[in-house]
Amino acid sequence: MPMRIFANIRAVVFLAFIVHSGGVAADKLNVLFINVDDMNRDSVGVYGAKVPGTTPNIDMLAAEGLRFEHAHVTIAICQPTRAVWMTG
Repeated sequence: MPMRIFANIRAVVFLAFIVHSGGVAADKLNVLFINVDDMNRDSVGVYGAKVPGTTPNIDMLAAEGLRFEHAHVTIAICQPTRAVWMTG
């Protein structure tokens, strides 16, 4: 039962974002999801890479779009974390 409630809440929030973004007309929704395994936050320039110019294209995409700032997972190993990302 709690899973069903969570799914319903998630659907309502998703629909609220869709309705709210209705003021901006677009032919297609452009979504780029970059999933990298075993990479620290400071490996990408936009998040403070120690070596400047390491990821210029990712930095450009982040400057022109939205950046994902917070991620929380229940398991700190790779495979279950990827499964959560792919299934929600």
